[in-house]
Amino acid sequence: MIPKPKGPNTWYISAKPHFALLNTHDNPLPDPYRNPFIEMADTPGFSANMTEETLIASARLHNQFPPDTAFPQIEQLSDGLEELCAIIAKYNAQSHFRLRLLHRHMTIPEGQIMLGTRITKPLGFWTRPTRISDIDLRKIYGHIFSVDAARYTSEGEMRNALLFPSEFREGPPVSFGNIDGNFFTEFTDCLRTKGLENVFGLEVVQDQLGKMIEFSFDIGSLLLKEEEVNAEVRGEGKGQFELQETGWSVMIEDETVYKTGETRCATFATGHVKVTDSKAKGVLDVVKILRDDGVLAT
Repeated sequence: MIPKPKGPNTWYISAKPHFALLNTHDNPLPDPYRNPFIEMADTPGFSANMTEETLIASARLHNQFPPDTAFPQIEQLSDGLEELCAIIAKYNAQSHFRLRLLHRHMTIPEGQIMLGTRITKPLGFWTRPTRISDIDLRKIYGHIFSVDAARYTSEGEMRNALLFPSEFREGPPVSFGNIDGNFFTEFTDCLRTKGLENVFGLEVVQDQLGKMIEFSFDIGSLLLKEEEVNAEVRGEGKGQFELQETGWSVMIEDETVYKTGETRCATFATGHVKVTDSKAKGVLDVVKILRDDGVLAT
């Protein structure tokens, strides 16, 4: 399928998106050749049987991402971005995943992972480095997935477990039903062919809150529902900062694929970080700082 551009945020696909359900219980693949995403329960980060080793590896992967001081020019990556969105649409995976621009706000210390927790006042998610020893592995799921380049060494090697979690959220394991395993193969093949393994990944759509804006602090990042942020700030921050798109949802209407920027990061001259204040010890302090600065709507 070759997308035909219609505009900066839309393009046609040659046929209505569809996917074939792959029943691996009736036709099981030999274990050495099984794509771990064909059966979601076998995938690191999706499984209820997540291990400490998975979390340790995720921190290593996260720390390889580009820092938030080095966002790429999305316009120069438009071909790859549109092709990846078209693959999501082709396999009807848009209700489960969105496209993610990979980046890191900090280097995770050893023995910790990036873990997000839902908050209600204001509505959003608070994500911060969290010690693995403090985590109940049964109550988290992989939220951001990317290609783990360290897990393949040659073109001929079997592509097993290429997608790996790099960020987590609190909550029960995610269920995706029977997504065709070819989706993940085609998605990762596109990343590798275009050299975008360290640029784009997949973000799990769960507890979706609509469009979001992210603010980063030295102790974590606060992802807020757009309506929680002052309208003047949403209009490019009155010169204080710019809003960088880092996540795109895919929609299909009348055989046309649309991509919509769902997540925007508030970036400053020094990068993503808003405050490096040792007085900010947790999310309540962060919310107070943003409210005092007039960033929040209420």
